[in-house]
Amino acid sequence: MREETITIYNYCELSNKAKQKAYYKFCETHEHCHDWFDEQFDCLQSFLKCSGIDITKYEIGSHQHCYINTDIPEDCQQEIRTMRVECRLRGLDEHDTEATLLETFEQIEIDINRMSPNHPRENIKFWGNGYEESIIHWWDEHLKENPLDNIGAFHAVVHGALSMMVSEMEYQESQEYFEDLCDGNDYEFKEDGTIH
Repeated sequence: MREETITIYNYCELSNKAKQKAYYKFCETHEHCHDWFDEQFDCLQSFLKCSGIDITKYEIGSHQHCYINTDIPEDCQQEIRTMRVECRLRGLDEHDTEATLLETFEQIEIDINRMSPNHPRENIKFWGNGYEESIIHWWDEHLKENPLDNIGAFHAVVHGALSMMVSEMEYQESQEYFEDLCDGNDYEFKEDGTIH
């Protein structure tokens, strides 16, 4: 029979080479479980659904091209410009053209205002689940600079949520996160960085 004595190290006591090995092994074997992701995504989805907007397609992950596509209406100004051209092509005189455009513009404005939660905090009980403060922050910040741009505020919310989710995913796969995990759980290692 043979007995062997080994020295056990905390992460901070390892050499740089051993730290790298420990981190790479963590990346290979650790299944990154993003429990929070579903809650954040559901909160965003509920916020949009409350205004009649759906997420049509998305791809979200770390270190890749990410996007969230929705059916948020485009800025009504573009639609008005298109209609102005159509009125000219139909040969309407200027008075009839302006009357048609005004009526259309008012209807578009009504549709957008019906859809847009100008005060999302009042409807929070219908869509909030823990991440609503971030959504309200992005919404309010956009409208501070662009008071009439509800469509832009929706885009700001979607962009903010996407950026937050991607950042959190990338952090949970970073060496910084691994080091915090080691310190918080008192992980122990052999000299070469293999977990004990």
